[in-house]
Amino acid sequence: MKNTKVLLFILTMIFLMHCKKDDNKQPEIPQNSSGTAGLVDEPLWDPPSSAIHIDPTNISDALADGSIAHPFSSFAKVTWKDSMIVALKRGTTLESPSVIITSDKVVIASYGSGLRPIINSNTDGHAITTIWTGCSGITIRDIEVIATKASSCIIFHTNSTDVQILNCKLHGSTWGIRALTGLSNLKIYNTEVFDIKDDGMFIKVVDHIEIYNCYVHNVNTNWKPPTTSEELAGGDGIQFSDCNHWRVHHNLIDRTSSGNKFCFISNNANQNDGIFEYNVLKGPLVDGFSIYIGDGENLIVRYNQISAPSNSPIYTHSKNIKIYYNTFEGLTGPLFASNSAEVYNNLFYNMKSLAIQGGTIKAQNNIFDLGSAEYIRFKVTNLIEDHNLFVYGTATTGSTVGNPMYKDASKSDFHLQAGSDCIDKGINVGILKDMEGNIVPQGNAPDIGPFEFLP
Repeated sequence: MKNTKVLLFILTMIFLMHCKKDDNKQPEIPQNSSGTAGLVDEPLWDPPSSAIHIDPTNISDALADGSIAHPFSSFAKVTWKDSMIVALKRGTTLESPSVIITSDKVVIASYGSGLRPIINSNTDGHAITTIWTGCSGITIRDIEVIATKASSCIIFHTNSTDVQILNCKLHGSTWGIRALTGLSNLKIYNTEVFDIKDDGMFIKVVDHIEIYNCYVHNVNTNWKPPTTSEELAGGDGIQFSDCNHWRVHHNLIDRTSSGNKFCFISNNANQNDGIFEYNVLKGPLVDGFSIYIGDGENLIVRYNQISAPSNSPIYTHSKNIKIYYNTFEGLTGPLFASNSAEVYNNLFYNMKSLAIQGGTIKAQNNIFDLGSAEYIRFKVTNLIEDHNLFVYGTATTGSTVGNPMYKDASKSDFHLQAGSDCIDKGINVGILKDMEGNIVPQGNAPDIGPFEFLP
């Protein structure tokens, strides 16, 4: 009996310890997006009372000890330790040199009420930086960084792991975010990056990346109209260099304010696990492409909305890339795949001249509404095409000419109406959902184009 009571006591204590709230635990960021591209209404996280607090207006407090009652006035008072949380008071602006994080599992966040606190950095280096050999487990969230003289707003240096930027606003620097060689497990969520002279995000030799619900705009501001050379203005919205195992989704990348380069670029001969999906891309204004995937194999580009201005929706040298359920609207140049690509259920709308150019292309279930019978559908080395719908020109052996009957193309509403020649005219290509997540097929066979008709 005595042993039974002891056992029950131990089990009860374990249960209570498991149920006890852990004030230092970060709330998990949902892996599934809200379903919209760009920023979402994410509440600011409230740190525990044990955090180190900074209020830049508390400059004459002789008792300042970093507590919420007596906060420090700057980062200069902070002694970095592992597993610490440093919180800035919301609604304030902190004039600051570089914030250099020297410990692991550090969180920089905010507290109180009002808007995100602003770090107005006067450095010509990096506004927020880890030490040169990197730190692991770093989270930067719920703050705004203005860094007009800086090289970057935030940089994670080499050999870091498990670092993240959540719900921030970053602007003014040469590069918005930089993450460098040997880093693994990088997450950037619900962050706005803008007014950047070069790349919005530059990520080099990083493994396992997720970037989602971000808004990247007004980047590559070194470019001046009507033209600036790439040597002087070579910025992209998001650039990956020698990265792998990445997922970029539900972002809005707007390059309509500047020319050259790309909304998104990934270069790595060995990349074989990359998904670019549910993004909205606009631009570049001139002399650039929306997506550039230099090489690699078995990558996926799906469920994106890509619109003018841009010289090409996708330009790639990769092998066996799968491109499906995207809308391409008003672009002045073709989807270019020099090697091999499977192209399914896309809309090529008002493409100005040429739809698809490249090597070995398999094209099925696509709508080719190019704007004129004079425009060319395919200019490729090897072509397998069937079950496509052409709005202009003549039919082919496997594809037809017809009317998609969009709901309202003038408002970029390309959903199908009853009676559309796309309904039940596709072929099963092994894809189970359309651009909006509807089950494919809705009828007797898949529909042609990115949207299934819902009866």
